[in-house]
Amino acid sequence: MYLKNKIETLAFFPYKKNKVKVLAISNEEFLDDIVIRVELIKKKKDKYRPYKIWYKQRGRQNFIEYKDFFKLLRSLKSIIIPRMFKNDLRKITRMLEDYQIDYKIAEICRYCKNKNKLTLIDVENSYLYYDELICKSCGVSEIQNELKFINFKPTRQFMDNIKKLLEKLRNVNKIITIFKPGFIAAKKDEFTLYDTLEPDKKKKPITQFEVSDLNLPVKFNKILSDLGINFLPIQNLAISKGLLDGEDLLIVAPTSTGKTLCGELAGIPKALNNGKMIYLSPLVSLSNTKYEEFKSKYGDILNVSIRVGMSRIDTKGEDFYIEDSHLKDTDIIVASYEAFDFIIRKGEYNNIKEVKTIIVDEIQTLGDLERGVELDGLISRLKIIYPNAQIIGLSATISNADEIGEKLGLEPVIYKYRPVPVERHLILCKTPSEKMTNLKVLIQREKSFGATIVFTNSRYKTYKISKYLRSQGLNLPDYHAGLSYYRKKRIEEAIENKQIDGVVSTFALGAGVDLPVSQVVFHSLRMGRDYLDNNMFLQMSGRAGRYKRHSRGKVVLLAELGNKFFGSNKTEDRIALSLLEGTEEDICTQYYPEEIETQVLATLSSGLNLKLTKKFYDQMLGAEEEFNYLLKELYKKDMLELVENKYKVSELGEATARSFFKPDQALEIRKKLDKKRDLLEIVIEIEYFNNIYLDNRIKEDLSRILKRNISSLFFSGFVFDIFSTLENIRGTIPNKIIDLIKVWQENFSCEHEKEEYCECGLLKTNVEIIELRLSGLTPREVSDYFKNEYKLVIYPGDIFKMLDNAIHRLRGVKRIARVLELDDYLQEIEKYINNIENPE
Repeated sequence: MYLKNKIETLAFFPYKKNKVKVLAISNEEFLDDIVIRVELIKKKKDKYRPYKIWYKQRGRQNFIEYKDFFKLLRSLKSIIIPRMFKNDLRKITRMLEDYQIDYKIAEICRYCKNKNKLTLIDVENSYLYYDELICKSCGVSEIQNELKFINFKPTRQFMDNIKKLLEKLRNVNKIITIFKPGFIAAKKDEFTLYDTLEPDKKKKPITQFEVSDLNLPVKFNKILSDLGINFLPIQNLAISKGLLDGEDLLIVAPTSTGKTLCGELAGIPKALNNGKMIYLSPLVSLSNTKYEEFKSKYGDILNVSIRVGMSRIDTKGEDFYIEDSHLKDTDIIVASYEAFDFIIRKGEYNNIKEVKTIIVDEIQTLGDLERGVELDGLISRLKIIYPNAQIIGLSATISNADEIGEKLGLEPVIYKYRPVPVERHLILCKTPSEKMTNLKVLIQREKSFGATIVFTNSRYKTYKISKYLRSQGLNLPDYHAGLSYYRKKRIEEAIENKQIDGVVSTFALGAGVDLPVSQVVFHSLRMGRDYLDNNMFLQMSGRAGRYKRHSRGKVVLLAELGNKFFGSNKTEDRIALSLLEGTEEDICTQYYPEEIETQVLATLSSGLNLKLTKKFYDQMLGAEEEFNYLLKELYKKDMLELVENKYKVSELGEATARSFFKPDQALEIRKKLDKKRDLLEIVIEIEYFNNIYLDNRIKEDLSRILKRNISSLFFSGFVFDIFSTLENIRGTIPNKIIDLIKVWQENFSCEHEKEEYCECGLLKTNVEIIELRLSGLTPREVSDYFKNEYKLVIYPGDIFKMLDNAIHRLRGVKRIARVLELDDYLQEIEKYINNIENPE
């Protein structure tokens, strides 16, 4: 019989009066081509039997003899009576009992039945959805439908997490609630946990060294022992790869895994034996942090010096600069890349003898579009100048470490695990206000465990977020590069002493942030107008959880559903998922030819001959042009001269390299000097200072009046739009703002036809800042002046850096003016430098 061979199970369902529908099942799937209908008739003594049995197959109706039907029933594995239809099927169950045929009353998933599938459910495998139980598959399907409704496209990892949560809660309603407006997911970690980056549980065999096992100098050994140092995996791996034997290494491991100590293990023993150690970093703040750390640890046994190249600007106690140390008799030099490169370009490296260890921190900077070529050149120069020095590169984010290590001649030492587990959470927010509420809850819940860094994409946002949190009883000051050094230092000390709940910072400062926090929250996934890349995200995430201080770190991404980034079709929630699932990106070392020629010039300026400069060039990662071609280009630009048929750096080339100017910049400066242009204008036009912002209240008022979100940056274009349309919008703007716009027009506008494309306003503002300084105002007082006069915000820290840069550029212009023998300019420059540092 056809049916008997094919069917394993029959399930009965109500159909019509005295009729039932019997669905045939094989391998838990309904057979689409077999639907049996049974019409019952009542016999004596309330007994029921089939009266008419038929099914359709391939469009043809087939009848079954009731005797064959009963044979079929007895041959089945099972007969199912759905519990939800038990009362409706009393006649069928009575018939089955009369004929002594076993059946099973069972719970089934109604949603599966609607999809022509039979799924039996019980307490162990059922999930509440509204007021009924359904199977897991349908529960997941309903959640996916909800996600589709809100235009969220989940990844496989995200859905795996949802399935785990569903398994735990057994309630589809609760999970769908997560995606409803107003739900504050931050209250429960189980609703937001994406994954956990665990320490290395497999524990692959790594030789474990003890401090006492190593042949370290007694003084160094004692310091390490007193600090309770137990070597972490990356340190053990580095020692195994020859760290203590002078091997050049590229050490790649996550933040807070002990990379810097690897450098110290290599350098301190040599420093105690008259072999200098140099530590280099890209940031002044990071260099100063390491200087203070090294001085605290080794100051009693070694001389520690710092070089960051800050000018000696007197701020009357408002702030303080980092004063460069004398390098005579020093054992450890801590410096920024640029400050040590300046030593090399001036040829003063000859005064720094016996360098045995060079530590290059944040070596992934090689991939930076602007600064990468400078570091590439610096490392190549160091190799030529100190050929016997051991070089240790440190990084948290280089995915192509083998490739970069091979190019640099450094043996890669790679470890991918953090010493403490890091939970990573994703919170999907429906509105900006919901994002802020979740942020508040996250910080409140974390307070007893540790401090929080909140990262966002602009200084204005740091202010707004900090202000909101303060209104909620939380103390997280805004923390960004515009603050004075003194202010940033006080904030860092407050976190260290647990006096505040954390900070709200920009990503721009993120690379220099080394604060002991347990939680990192990404309030925005943008960095300026671009979205975060994987390397930046992983680097910032690495701030969460400090070894020996926290038992775990916590990273949270707050993503607004459907919120699209500027100029992109990608939504914030999609970016969040891609960051969570992303890995480190390869660093690229391709640079523009004019950038490479600048590095060749810098090397020649240092005093190295052509043969060594060619060797330097061959070692550069970004060297692609023909070496002789670059020499010819430098010669055409008067950076080199021919002496006895050999290229030699010219006086102008030397001045250019030592001033960190590009050749084309130097030629432009020379032209302006020849034309007797105003000195301040020459200096300012090298690179305009642009960190000039609208007062927050004015920005908010203008955004509301103009019904669009305007930029915080004053010179962003919108100001000139207002100047040109002022008469048209006059009736919609309060008089006090009209008056303010007139003040802006009087002081920052010009007569050029396309005013929005010119830089006259920037030039006027930059000149006014310097003139205010020359009149005796401190950076703080200059900041107050712009706030009071123009309702513009210029942070004191930015003003300090602007004045510092102005002094460096004045010195650079002075070098070029000396080559041109422009004595009048020399005297004027020196006067400007002295008066900016110490106004009369």
